[in-house]
Amino acid sequence: MKRLLPILILLLIVQTLSAQVLERRYIEHQNRNRTYLIYIPSTYDANSNEKVPLIFAFHGINASDENLVGVRLNDFAEIHNFIVIYPQAVPSEFGMIAWNCGTVLAQNIDDMGYFNSMLDLTKQQYNIDDKRIYTCGFSMGGMMSNRIGCEMSDQIAAVASVSGPMTNTIYGDCEPVRSVPYMHFHGLADQTVAYFGNGFYGVKGALATAQWWAVRNGCDINYNVEAVPDTADEYYHVDRFIFPNCNESYEVIHHRIENWPHSWPGPSRNVYATAEIVKFFMRHELRESDIVLTPVIENELEGYMPRPNPFSSTLDLSRLAEVDQSSG
Repeated sequence: MKRLLPILILLLIVQTLSAQVLERRYIEHQNRNRTYLIYIPSTYDANSNEKVPLIFAFHGINASDENLVGVRLNDFAEIHNFIVIYPQAVPSEFGMIAWNCGTVLAQNIDDMGYFNSMLDLTKQQYNIDDKRIYTCGFSMGGMMSNRIGCEMSDQIAAVASVSGPMTNTIYGDCEPVRSVPYMHFHGLADQTVAYFGNGFYGVKGALATAQWWAVRNGCDINYNVEAVPDTADEYYHVDRFIFPNCNESYEVIHHRIENWPHSWPGPSRNVYATAEIVKFFMRHELRESDIVLTPVIENELEGYMPRPNPFSSTLDLSRLAEVDQSSG
């Protein structure tokens, strides 16, 4: 019996990991094959009436969906029972893997339509809570999340971005139909996407982006600054900018990180971006009056092609490295 015990424990571990699935899916949009990764936590019960949240996580320029899996959203999905989708950008007219987020780098790609296709299909396949759909991203993926949050404010419950401010085009042209809670992280030493923006590339500054969302959320433009305790390293000190007196329970929060480069703050830093984003998302949802349900026409789904997973049938959580993501 003593010999059987380690075997039984090993079988239990394998069975648990096998229920945590990271799959690659395919979808056809505008005569182009698009792909994305989807993570279904072991806590998801297809036979239950419980609706679950959905988080989209967008990678940076010239990166991949696999790249952003490293921020460990899947770990938190196991705790909070939400589904995660990692979309994949495609080469733009300039040859870069880029999102159509309002810059000149990818103007001919219908990424908004691609996003809506993924959203519609996922809502057909899983019991998604319409009140709890979120989007976040890194660098250009954060810029794309800003665009989605603004243009689809009636469907997105909250937005978060790491090193990805708003582009000038979205900043000047987009007007959300409702307030959208917003969280942003940015390093003062970011040399890829400058903290104070870059007019040549058409990117606003980090604080200017947060202030834009503060105005749309009815917050005071004058922010309060809280010093985050230097629990890890005082060299990367974090100041948390909080915009007070927002409409109802909305929030706008910005984290400014001293000496921090173009990177996603991991769990060993003074602020762990993934943990903060998940906590932020989980305390916000659409009100019933905000929800606009768009019926899905069956013919529109004829081109969707879910396929078996060529990436991995299981995800071993122990292999997820601590994240200080550096790709743009």
